[in-house]
Amino acid sequence: MDSEIIYFVCESGMASSIMGATILRKRLREYGITAYVKTCRINELPVQACFVVGETQLVHRHVWKAQCHVHPVDRILDPTAYDVVLESWQKRVRQND
Repeated sequence: MDSEIIYFVCESGMASSIMGATILRKRLREYGITAYVKTCRINELPVQACFVVGETQLVHRHVWKAQCHVHPVDRILDPTAYDVVLESWQKRVRQND
């Protein structure tokens, strides 16, 4: 189900989303969080996507549906930049339990 996937988006579906998703996966493991992180182009994001991470400039240019949790990341290569994302994911999981 797409509501259980963290989507890391970029414009081309190549380098930035792959690098960012790799760092995010590592941070999730460090925090003991189990989550599936998928990369995709922002214009190919599934309609059901509920939790999205991407570079700040990119996600601010996109129009989001109201129920979508969007997390802009300023420095995608900085592991600490994902702390807010991790906190938000944990809060979301607790609310759904």
